[in-house]
Amino acid sequence: MFVNIGGLEIPVLLKGKKSMKDNFACFCHNTESIHVLSTMDPALRRKTLAHECFHAFLFITGHNELLGDISENFEEALTRAFEQHLGLYMFFNKEIEEWIKGGT
Repeated sequence: MFVNIGGLEIPVLLKGKKSMKDNFACFCHNTESIHVLSTMDPALRRKTLAHECFHAFLFITGHNELLGDISENFEEALTRAFEQHLGLYMFFNKEIEEWIKGGT
């Protein structure tokens, strides 16, 4: 599955607990892909995907570099603020909504 962020298709990959270690999800800068723990319930999967999409947006636009210069944790703090307040208004297309509900 892919999400479109800034005109770029970003792969979203389901991963097992072993490969995710202690993370629910992550945006991988090396492969420019989003990795999500496969065992999440739909509500958490939706929230997590919105969170990781915002990390991907910051990376694609180069803002992650600027934010990293301010503080190591500033990008995460900004992403969490986005997730809590604007993430509720994020819309996904039908294919992504089906994936969130438990598709592969």
